Amino acid sequence: MNYRIDEKQAFEMFGVSTVVNSDGDHPFIDIPAFWTKCISDGTVDRIRKAAGLGGNGQIHGILYNKGGGEFSYMIGYFVSQSGIPEGFERLSIPPQTYAIFSTGVYPDGQSGIHELWKRIWAEWFPTCNYEPANGPELEITYDRGNMYEMEVWIPVVKKAGA
Repeated sequence: MNYRIDEKQAFEMFGVSTVVNSDGDHPFIDIPAFWTKCISDGTVDRIRKAAGLGGNGQIHGILYNKGGGEFSYMIGYFVSQSGIPEGFERLSIPPQTYAIFSTGVYPDGQSGIHELWKRIWAEWFPTCNYEPANGPELEITYDRGNMYEMEVWIPVVKKAGA
């Protein structure tokens, strides 16, 4: 599995969020439905405009506040020097060590992000020297010309004795 361990300083994101049921396949249904809603109602375009991105600028997903069978999911972007744009929520991300996994480069709409999430939890965590840390998890999307790449960032700490 393609991954790296990276130290990140604190940063802030802005965007819109929803609460997702974390049981079973709910996240794999509810999160794409939230994206579809935010694309169709113009929210994604408002985030891109507020972030100073072009019409195809890539925005990101953030999972946070896990607990009680649910978590919050934000669609958003990094807060710039000018601050949080009006009409959006702010999310502060603390400094953390992240395990960062890549989908590899793919054509639009073919990322395999769901399979990557499943493999991280089923294959990587049971066999690695890290365990998940409490903190936001991110889905970062990069435009690679006429192809795309997604990364999953999961906060981690070394296992005791590792």
